[in-house]
Amino acid sequence: MSQRPDNDYSGESRLPLDDAQFAIVALAITSFTLIAFVLVITLWMT
Repeated sequence: MSQRPDNDYSGESRLPLDDAQFAIVALAITSFTLIAFVLVITLWMT
């Protein structure tokens, strides 16, 4: 019984870091894709 809360707690303490890292990576990829898309459209139009 005492081992389960410890394992759950260590898992919960590790998850926020993974979530934050995933959010930063996803935001960076989305931003780069949007900028690249707008740049390509702009260059294509001119």
